[in-house]
Amino acid sequence: MSDKNEKGIALIITLILILVMSVMGVSLMFVSQSETWASLNYRLTSQARDGAEAGVDSAANFLMNKYTP
Repeated sequence: MSDKNEKGIALIITLILILVMSVMGVSLMFVSQSETWASLNYRLTSQARDGAEAGVDSAANFLMNKYTP
């Protein structure tokens, strides 16, 4: 009679393990998505900084070499 009472616990443990694995999978998806957004943000920031530095260099070059007061 003890075996009959313990058969249901295997189903419950299996469902709990599936739930835990599902939560871990979803959290890994969110982590990978946030890493993607972080790398995109870094790339855009680097491009904006490089563009701004190029503009400053171009303006300084114009003022030093071609500007006649």
